[in-house]
Amino acid sequence: MSSTAERVGEHDVVVSRISLSARAQLAGLVALSVVVYALLARLRSVPTAFPDEYLYSALGRSLAAGHGPSVRGAPAHFPALLEPLLTAPAWWLPHVEQSLRAIQVVNAVAVSLAAVPAYVLARRVRLTHGTALGIAVLTLVAPQLTLSSQVLSEPIAYPLALAAIASAVALVDRPSGRATAVFLAFALLATLARVQLAVIPACALVAVVPVGARGDGIRAALRRHRVLAGVVALQLLGGVAVAASGSVGYYATLLPSRAAFLGSWKLAPVDVYVLFLSAGVVIVPAALVGGALALVRPRFRAELAFATVSAVFFGALVLEACFFGDVKLVQERYLFYAVPLLGIAFGLRMTRTQRRWHAEAAVAAAFAAFAALVPLAGYVAAQTSPAPLQGAVRRLELAVGNQGSGSLVFAVAATAAVALGIAAVARRRGVQTAALAASALVAVAIAAGALSYERLTNSIVRASLPADLTWIDDAHAGHPAFVASPGSARDTILETLFWNRSVGRVYLLPGAQAPDKFAAPAVDVDAAGTLLHDGRPVTQAVVLDDSATTTRLADARRLAAGGPVSLWQPNGAARLSLLMWGRLDDGILLNGGGIWLWPKTTHEGWVELRLTTVSAVKPGTFTLYDHHRPVATRELPAGRVTTLRVPLCDAGRFARGFTSNNAVAAVPRYVPDPGACSRPTL
Repeated sequence: MSSTAERVGEHDVVVSRISLSARAQLAGLVALSVVVYALLARLRSVPTAFPDEYLYSALGRSLAAGHGPSVRGAPAHFPALLEPLLTAPAWWLPHVEQSLRAIQVVNAVAVSLAAVPAYVLARRVRLTHGTALGIAVLTLVAPQLTLSSQVLSEPIAYPLALAAIASAVALVDRPSGRATAVFLAFALLATLARVQLAVIPACALVAVVPVGARGDGIRAALRRHRVLAGVVALQLLGGVAVAASGSVGYYATLLPSRAAFLGSWKLAPVDVYVLFLSAGVVIVPAALVGGALALVRPRFRAELAFATVSAVFFGALVLEACFFGDVKLVQERYLFYAVPLLGIAFGLRMTRTQRRWHAEAAVAAAFAAFAALVPLAGYVAAQTSPAPLQGAVRRLELAVGNQGSGSLVFAVAATAAVALGIAAVARRRGVQTAALAASALVAVAIAAGALSYERLTNSIVRASLPADLTWIDDAHAGHPAFVASPGSARDTILETLFWNRSVGRVYLLPGAQAPDKFAAPAVDVDAAGTLLHDGRPVTQAVVLDDSATTTRLADARRLAAGGPVSLWQPNGAARLSLLMWGRLDDGILLNGGGIWLWPKTTHEGWVELRLTTVSAVKPGTFTLYDHHRPVATRELPAGRVTTLRVPLCDAGRFARGFTSNNAVAAVPRYVPDPGACSRPTL
């Protein structure tokens, strides 16, 4: 390896000698990518990736206001602050949509810059300018880059991760104080963008060992990299300290449960499969063989450094996908950073003059078998977090009209593409550029499917929202609080908060679920229905969600409404007159729920509930409970109205639970009647 390096030693510094024409072509590619991604972002009108998009927007707003990182006024112990820092100026714009569009432009620039470190890294391992430019193109068409239209950290983290990997290879290849400083700077920025990328220094340190073993010894190599070793040691000590403290800020726990971890390992092969699809499939067989050859039979130091850093980094990403995040789902957002590395490994394979395609055929056969035996349909159906490639699969399923058929078409197409990759290796000349182009085209096709599905789902979400997205801000009601009820959906709350910056708090009624891990204190409801926070009445304007809960306030004025969400200004303290959960905004009852009612008078009377059926031909049932004891049951004839009247004899709140089937209910009302308690339930 050392003799080969001496013969072409001057080629190692090519990264600092990129010709003007090459720079111009790379700059043109980056500029074209910025324009394309900025235009594609216009297809997306509203955020849908909650809670992430709300989290980053809230952090950016707090920083833009000159405060520390906080969410709804409470400090946010969230380490990945680079995206909020970079996009904070966008929140100085007067309108939320303007801020969103500005962030999308920032993201378009960021993802486009990923072409630069990918190109530089390809040139460092002595690939030609044309091949390096093709890898830069592949870097920019990964389907996961459609996330650039969203307020997420991935667009910022992607170029920084590649820059950190490129500088890690440069450091291991030719160690120096300057190379160490550059690498640590990029590694720090990548970690601040995405905490999972904190493993990159350890990946670089591991690569020092095999490179040193083939040089002047491992001990001498570690001495040259003592600063890097010290940084990794500090990281390990910090990780142990955090784990021992039991507090990891935003992340509730550092490690998943044993059962979840064991289950997540079953998804690891699917994670890798999705990564291969993201890289366009065609180059995958040759890339895996090229990476393996670079590890076991490297021709020069930079090749071994690249192969070792990439292999350890890839293994770390797979391991993190099993440890962190929602380990029950396919984690394509964790692994797509490796797409350019597969392109470079493919380029290294194609530079070897003696090529036999048997190893690639074995890889392709394993890929085809996996694609046939493990359809993506089941994983796509369970996916809830942003997953562009799985969105493309879902879009294909919708196009063919059958879930199984869609996965089959996808698997067959992927198998055909990987077979094309074998042909690229079998031929001696003139196929490297064609194979890269074919992989890029496959990736573009997947990205187009992802964009189509995102466009479809985005239009559905937009249609469910009010025409004026900032309707609460436009009402100029000060700083209202969103009072979440038992039926309030997380996305409804966070979508409202995203578009309306004046809504500064979230309160939880009894039984309501917090929308995220940040400040959402519970409110008490006293005997008169008054909302109490820390023992004090809530007096500001409140936002109520009647999507699956019917809420009414006493002595309050409705200022505005956006669909089932409404804004109320109480006259004094906010006081409930009705809380009925388990009732949709169109009156349809869920299988179970409850009714709390606070009458204006303390005299006895009736609580009246008019019931009918959802279906005009199918009967229904309704049962009212008092402390789990049924007090009234009604059979509901199909298409007919049934009135249920329950006496209220004691002063204060009426509180009952209910179960129902195929039932619709009008809003309950209180009817005063001095003789109600002397007669049975009607």
